[in-house]
Amino acid sequence: MIRNQDALTVTLATALIHYQAPKHHIEAKGLFETVLSHNPSHGGALVGLGLILEEQGDYRGAVDLLNKALAKDPGNVRIMAEAAWCNVLQGSCSIGQQGLEECLEKITGIDPRSRDLKAQILWKIGTCIWSADGKSYPSHSLRLAADWLQRRLEKTAKRALIITSSLLCRTTKTVLQLTRVWAVFTLISRMTPPVRTSASRGRSRYPLVKSRLQNGWHEASLKVTNGNSWKLWPAEWRRPTRRGQYQARVSPGLRAPLVLSNWYVRYFPPYTHLLTSDQNSQNYTLAIQSFQSALRSSPTDFHSWVGLGEAYASSGRYTAALKVFDRAEALDETSWFAKYMLANVRRELGEFELACEGYRAVLALREREFGVLVALSETSLAMGWKYVEMGYYGRAADSVVECLEVAEKALQERSDAFNLWKTVGDACMLFSWVQNLAHKFPREQVMRLLESDFEPSEFDIMAEVDEVGRATFEKMKSGESQDIVTAIYAGILAYKRAIFATADDRHAHAVAWYNLGTAEYRTYVALPSREMKHRLAAIRCFKRTIKIEPGNHEFWNALGLATAELNPKVAQHSLVRALYINDKVSSYAVNS
Repeated sequence: MIRNQDALTVTLATALIHYQAPKHHIEAKGLFETVLSHNPSHGGALVGLGLILEEQGDYRGAVDLLNKALAKDPGNVRIMAEAAWCNVLQGSCSIGQQGLEECLEKITGIDPRSRDLKAQILWKIGTCIWSADGKSYPSHSLRLAADWLQRRLEKTAKRALIITSSLLCRTTKTVLQLTRVWAVFTLISRMTPPVRTSASRGRSRYPLVKSRLQNGWHEASLKVTNGNSWKLWPAEWRRPTRRGQYQARVSPGLRAPLVLSNWYVRYFPPYTHLLTSDQNSQNYTLAIQSFQSALRSSPTDFHSWVGLGEAYASSGRYTAALKVFDRAEALDETSWFAKYMLANVRRELGEFELACEGYRAVLALREREFGVLVALSETSLAMGWKYVEMGYYGRAADSVVECLEVAEKALQERSDAFNLWKTVGDACMLFSWVQNLAHKFPREQVMRLLESDFEPSEFDIMAEVDEVGRATFEKMKSGESQDIVTAIYAGILAYKRAIFATADDRHAHAVAWYNLGTAEYRTYVALPSREMKHRLAAIRCFKRTIKIEPGNHEFWNALGLATAELNPKVAQHSLVRALYINDKVSSYAVNS
């Protein structure tokens, strides 16, 4: 009866080791100790308790118990292999490797169970070779370890992280080629459920070396991108992240045994690839989930917070993005990128004053950052339009002046940016809404902007119609024209420079002609003389932009409005065409 009861107790305790490990290890340990209290030589209880001690990191105690069990059953290869692996984990790699090689000679590999055990032992021997040479990483040892691990791959492809360890040896360019690295990644992506650290027999620790895993995945990812296979991988890499967690323990006897540490989700392929792929594919909901999973493992990781904030901002959740970027900035106050992204979110929320302060803080760190200069210029202009709507015309004029000052700095870095010239043109045209403050227009500064890196004769484009060309520019420089006329004509000339800046981009070129047409029509409306030449120039610009991009409903609507009083038939046709392209805009139906 006592033997039967001990057998049932050991069976139950062994099942508790495997089930939801290590949740029930305390209960299993108590059952094993109960059996050993009256039968100290029970082999099953010794092995089970040794496995639990190994899981808890007590490798010395685990070796003692496993050796006692091995003395009772000298032919048990599994116990011998587990005892040898415990020696490896506590730092005795040579002794452990010798024991593993002895086990390998006794395994036939005929049945599936023995083949799996042989494959595990092959991987452990390869890991011993990998960890035997300290920090030197000699080429010979890498080759030898790679050969052992390759044999492991040939035996079984059951556990993805074991194959990942083989990958680490292959990521060194002096040892193996990138094509072999890619083959290993392909095999990893098709693995069955992810490995969980448990107290099962034959389990092992999975050491991942940070730099080699990161470099290997980076090069393999480049191969994916160059091979036009980028879109095929998200589904493959999402499988292991759905099925469970990757868990492992630090073992003092192995080289760089870091798994699920602060860098894990940043450098391990599934999460790393999903973060990049989801962002590139505009799957922002999935990107948010991936970044949140990364932050659960590493709550203080600055880059994950920035990525999460960018995903929130791209998906339109600006309030959440604001909180996330605040947290990222608190983690690294010296990073300019977090400040820049925070300012972008504030601009989207309409908090232009705070956004401008954020951009200025970034420029204090990176004075010549072109993107930040353009963003500050655009935000100052947006703040000026906001002040116009609120009736604060003096503040609006001051914001425009600041916009132009920043634009001048940006043009020193790059003078062919379309968005920048559009911003300059919009800033000049804003004075058409606050004509009483036209004396604040920075004439000399804008004249320097317009003639920088540009031949003034190019301003003669459309000059035969609107009569705003090089001659007009010279009069503006000499101060012969009125302030309001100078401001409006400067806007037209800025839009003409934008046309030359977009010569290589068809869609941007169409938008540049459209902007010039709106400026011409605004000139016709705003100036007291209401000269028809500007309206005719606007019509010609709208026709030109429709020829470049005939499928844009806004272009057709603009042409319809510009020709409404001159040619009603053409206007009606244009508005009907706009309504046909986009029937969801009610104003088109009203205009027609």
